[in-house]
Amino acid sequence: MKIGYIFLFLVLFISFSFAQEKDSLFPICNSLGEYGFIDKTGKVVIEPQFGGSFYFSEGLCAVKTGSKWGYINKSGKYVINPAYDGVGPFMQGTAAVLLNGKWGYINKKGQTIIKPTFNWCGNFSRFLTAVLVGKKWGYVDQDGVMIIKPQYDEAYEFTKDLALVKIGNKWGYIVDTGAMIISPHGYDDAFSFSSSGLAAIKQKDKWGYINTIGEIVIKPQFDCVTTFNEGLALAYVSGKCGYINEEGNFVINPKYEEATNFSEGLAAVKIDGKWGYINKKGKIVIEPKFENVSGFYNGLAWWISEDYNWGYIDKKGTTIWELHPKKDTDLTAEEIKNQVLKAFEELENELSLIKDLEEIDVENGHAVAKSNAEDWKEAASSE
Repeated sequence: MKIGYIFLFLVLFISFSFAQEKDSLFPICNSLGEYGFIDKTGKVVIEPQFGGSFYFSEGLCAVKTGSKWGYINKSGKYVINPAYDGVGPFMQGTAAVLLNGKWGYINKKGQTIIKPTFNWCGNFSRFLTAVLVGKKWGYVDQDGVMIIKPQYDEAYEFTKDLALVKIGNKWGYIVDTGAMIISPHGYDDAFSFSSSGLAAIKQKDKWGYINTIGEIVIKPQFDCVTTFNEGLALAYVSGKCGYINEEGNFVINPKYEEATNFSEGLAAVKIDGKWGYINKKGKIVIEPKFENVSGFYNGLAWWISEDYNWGYIDKKGTTIWELHPKKDTDLTAEEIKNQVLKAFEELENELSLIKDLEEIDVENGHAVAKSNAEDWKEAASSE
């Protein structure tokens, strides 16, 4: 029983959920570590056969055969043959690929549009992407022309026409010409802007929010926060979390041990050690009974049970697909649990604890990932 494969899938699920598209297919993994896909009804439409999988994005999905990655269509047929050591999802018609330790870009025909020359790279947004050259980050266009020279210690995607960059130990925001619009002098940490036009910033160990001209609109007062999604953000106070609106007021009081951002009208919350889901009124709509869960995307969310079964549920809490690893092995439940935890610990070390914007590191008071672009780069090259 290759439990490590199953947890690699679960980590990738979190990391690549941003790349999903409407009417997409959902990856599954059998007890042999083979990946296939189901539709929203739980019907298997592509039989498990691949050694790894992302999500579909712009009609294509990265999958692994042997030690190489390529891209399939929704019929399960390769349209870009497996030839790469690592890959990212398609965004704006391009995808990052890894060859011989360097990253470049291809188009949806599999043609190289930017030769692999970078140490790391991100997703295209506003037709620019962050790239790492040596130890500094800059930005190139889709022709590979360096538009903003490498000068930043960290750099992220453009959102709301601004990109988050780090110079020294401070954070600021630039426009696509490289001009610094919000100076990197006052923020000890920061996030990219969300679609709400607000970005979380950290000053003197407390988190608040600024608007796109750098004005503080929610004063730093929280121990930890996430970006706004669907009008609400997760905020921690004194070890408990709840949800604030864009005025900074709690609309769901901080009473949960852990939680995720809202997605598709529901948020996962942890109560007495178990995960369930609430709506935007704070009402429990799926009872807390799971060991771990994801947010909802395209109507489905994954779950893990106490005996380490896992599957997908719909918004009514009905399981539409399920894998029973215990049925496929002679190991005891405790041995399965230990193997799963060991595999997850190894993945944490190997992938630098990949998480998405919904998950936060409460102990350090810091959101683990500022940009999903960073997540898929590490995951894709980890093997």
